Amino acid sequence: MQKLSKVNRDLSSQLRYAALILFFGLLGYMPLHIFLSTRIGNQLNIVYILRNLKEVVLLVGFVFAALGSTRKQLRDVLASKLTKLILIYCIFTALLGVIFLKDLDSTILGVVHNTRYFVFYLYGLLLAQHFRPMWLLEKALKILLPVFVLVCGFALLQFFVLSPENLQSIGYTSANGLQAEFDIDNSSLERVIGTFREPNSLGAYLVVILLLGLSLFKVKLKSLQLSPTVLAALMLLGGATLYLTFSRSAYLALFIGLPTFLLLNYQSKLRSLLPYFAVGVVALGLSLFVLVPSNESLRQIFLHDSETEQAITSDQARLQAWSDSMERIKENPQGTGPGTSGPASFYNEESGYQIDESYYLQIANEVGVIGLILFTAIILGMLFTLLSQRGPLTNALFASLLGLSVASIFLHVWSNEAVAYLFWGITAIVVAFNPKDSTHTP
Repeated sequence: MQKLSKVNRDLSSQLRYAALILFFGLLGYMPLHIFLSTRIGNQLNIVYILRNLKEVVLLVGFVFAALGSTRKQLRDVLASKLTKLILIYCIFTALLGVIFLKDLDSTILGVVHNTRYFVFYLYGLLLAQHFRPMWLLEKALKILLPVFVLVCGFALLQFFVLSPENLQSIGYTSANGLQAEFDIDNSSLERVIGTFREPNSLGAYLVVILLLGLSLFKVKLKSLQLSPTVLAALMLLGGATLYLTFSRSAYLALFIGLPTFLLLNYQSKLRSLLPYFAVGVVALGLSLFVLVPSNESLRQIFLHDSETEQAITSDQARLQAWSDSMERIKENPQGTGPGTSGPASFYNEESGYQIDESYYLQIANEVGVIGLILFTAIILGMLFTLLSQRGPLTNALFASLLGLSVASIFLHVWSNEAVAYLFWGITAIVVAFNPKDSTHTP
């Protein structure tokens, strides 16, 4: 009996460490996923397999973490109202996938895309039951920061050295669902994508990284000693790359997130400066209002408009997509099923490709008004959770979520695995800290 008990403990320990390795592997791999799966998959003709293998790894890691947990640990994770809400949303999404099943491939992708980052969040919560959250955080940042440098380095290389033909040669083609070149409405202003699928997702990823990086000026980590000079250099690198994405939604997310982060961390010091900040914002707004329409470069950056003749601008395309999407919601307030809208619908041979240019509209189309209410409740619940655990890192995550939530009006933010896994993975670790103990709140 004792031998059997020891075997079970050893097996549980092995499962936990395997889950830990897979979790860190996914965190580090996701920002490089599109580039690596395209580069390797194109050579071996297995692009589709490599694109979807990460979801298999996620499922295996999550199962390992759950099997390696005791009943008490599982109950502790499930005790949170937010966790229960996430489970309800995931189950609801899967049920609608079965009810509205027409195209199997797109339905599976739709369910996976809409729930995988929540599964990754639960995965992180389970690991925080087995390993010290501070240790998990330090290890995660040791992985994320070098990957961030690689992503930015490749983006800058793309802008200054590489040509679209170089990317096409490694598989960035329409046959693989990728573009090798992005510009602003057919202008000469090139937008970098780094190792991502497109520039807006890269911009959203950089917003989260930059705000997390700023929090490290105040957080002292034993095994991650970065001098202020090194941190400042990393922030400059990320800021330069973010600028070159020319992503207005990412600019907006940072414009909302950065002041929020500063106010939360330096409230007493900045309170006296609020009037000046308000005046500065108004002055900047008026300056842009006057200068943008008359300046070709500014018009390209902020309006994504140019003097070249084109049938339709990106803003006109977005407004049309919103209008079409809202009409579909009016016709089907119960939703039409996962995989019928958003990126997953690219593979839907039944209803065709439907892009809403908004993650909220995508959710409403796929899982209906009820699903949208559940999703919104989760976001609001997470904002409240982060705000209640005041600390530099929780403040950075709160500011990131607030900014990305606004950006999601214009983008399919959470459809990008790198952005979603980064935010929800780190958030799972950070919220696992004891909020009642200020020495343990990051």
